[in-house]
Amino acid sequence: MSIQYTIISDGVEQTITIAPEGDQFVVSLGDSVRRFAVLLNKSPVYSFLIDDHVVLEAEVTFHQDHCSLNVGHVPYRVEIFDPRRRLASQAGGEGSGSGSAVIEAPMPGKIVEVKVKAGDAVQKDQAVIVVEAMKMQNELPSPIEGIVKEIKVAVGDTVESGKPLVLIEKSGA
Repeated sequence: MSIQYTIISDGVEQTITIAPEGDQFVVSLGDSVRRFAVLLNKSPVYSFLIDDHVVLEAEVTFHQDHCSLNVGHVPYRVEIFDPRRRLASQAGGEGSGSGSAVIEAPMPGKIVEVKVKAGDAVQKDQAVIVVEAMKMQNELPSPIEGIVKEIKVAVGDTVESGKPLVLIEKSGA
């Protein structure tokens, strides 16, 4: 089963398709098709074998609305989103300006760690939850400073892209 996302990098919007194939992933971006195997998964540092002969090491940090990459000491910022979620948010998503934030699963995966509990105070960019997707563990940070109001998942849960994971209320809201 392949997963399709829209990405925006340097102002250019493209569609990326990722399909598992054995221990590898087939990644299609435009006319380019590459096979990736994960060699090292020590979040946020990953090492990939590309097309069975090129090794790429990257520091990858997933945020609520984008992904920060550092490849060969060159930083990149890439927005990655499910096209269906983009349509829903353009139609007027909930929570804007409400003094709270919902951390959602950026892609389908499995909850491997919950780093906070209801009532905990969190800082902006503090790691809150870890989701494993495509053999990579992604720490999702809090987008705001606040108090954890609700944790909507447990370790071991399988989640779909866009599933609410943690609700954080802004401090003083």
